[in-house]
Amino acid sequence: MKPRRVRTVAFLFVGVWAVLAIASTLIGGCGNPAITVTSPKVTSHIIFSSSRGTEQSQRVDLRVTFDRPVLARRGAVGDLVLTVDGAELSEKMAVVSVVQIDAKTLAVSIAAAPGVTGATGNNYFALSYGELSVRAVAKNGVLPHVAGSDGAPARWTAIKCRVPSGLVISVMSSLPGSSSEQRPATATFRIVTTPQIRVVSWLEMQPGGKQVLVHDHDFLACDAECYAQQLAASLNAGFSGDYKFVAKGDTVMATATKNVGGQKISPAVCLGDL
Repeated sequence: MKPRRVRTVAFLFVGVWAVLAIASTLIGGCGNPAITVTSPKVTSHIIFSSSRGTEQSQRVDLRVTFDRPVLARRGAVGDLVLTVDGAELSEKMAVVSVVQIDAKTLAVSIAAAPGVTGATGNNYFALSYGELSVRAVAKNGVLPHVAGSDGAPARWTAIKCRVPSGLVISVMSSLPGSSSEQRPATATFRIVTTPQIRVVSWLEMQPGGKQVLVHDHDFLACDAECYAQQLAASLNAGFSGDYKFVAKGDTVMATATKNVGGQKISPAVCLGDL
């Protein structure tokens, strides 16, 4: 009889641990729901900035698309950790929210806080260098307050990207350099849209080449012509020795400082993931 008791006790002991293991898997640990094979997952994201020309209207939207329908419930913003330049945003400056855009798309929005007016001191909205990071609180990426149509919790993928200022430029003309004709490369671009929020803009003259930042602190006070002047000054400082920049109206002309055959200048605003 004793051997039977030992076997029975051993069976019960193993059984209890099996039940606990299954329960732990079902809740995903630490009280979070478990990720399943039907859990919606992130497939793409896009970020853009906007404003209506006022301090309080500044806004950034990171739109995230999942591979299947999702529904964000109240408290979804608490499932995420958001930082800019490595630090969390002050509640006095910005309000972060999660907004349902359509069946498969959510937006993580950063908007100027109601009390931000820009009138005195540091009472303004600013995202500095704009290095945005958005990750899930849970290490496995589970979002307890975002679920698929079958109730399975969604899974987040960490995103690191550059917050765009809203600056848009358009290259109007480009002429390659010629060593035989002693002609430097040139390119002229127009300011299509000035910055929409207070964050730096990054520009390059060659794909994958050196990037220069431009501070846009006073963007609210500048139209395209004013901004072209400021931009040319910033680029002259940042690309000193490589290019010269001259503003005329709402355009900026870039000229290489050396006559290099076949050299091309391709001005572009730097955007995308980090």
